[in-house]
Amino acid sequence: MKYMNEQIKNTGLIIEEIDEQDWKFGSSGLGLTKLGDIDKNKYLPTGEVQRRNDIDKMACVTFSAMNHIEMEMNYRIDQKEISVGNLKWLEDNGYLDNYGKLDLSDRYIAKLSNTSSSGNSLQNLNYHIENQ
Repeated sequence: MKYMNEQIKNTGLIIEEIDEQDWKFGSSGLGLTKLGDIDKNKYLPTGEVQRRNDIDKMACVTFSAMNHIEMEMNYRIDQKEISVGNLKWLEDNGYLDNYGKLDLSDRYIAKLSNTSSSGNSLQNLNYHIENQ
């Protein structure tokens, strides 16, 4: 347990100045669900671990963004807002785990967005995804 006077070590988040062009999750007009009043644990991706055997992958920015997308999609799957055809495509192409939850590749996106041993920023993650 961290004590109030103990410093919390930042391991992977590179903080950059927010630009007016930056998208803000939930306010971009993309029709994202406001997940505030629901049990988010029900929609979290299954068994994702960022740190194993005391090795940090420094991809907290990617894990955070991908978890939000996966929770959004898992909520929509649960609410039957995804068409049967699209759900079958996700299943046939290996995007659903054994529990029927969306499981995207955090590692792929971390690599794609040039996550380094220092970590990554939301702006850098966004830039690399938009420009692929």
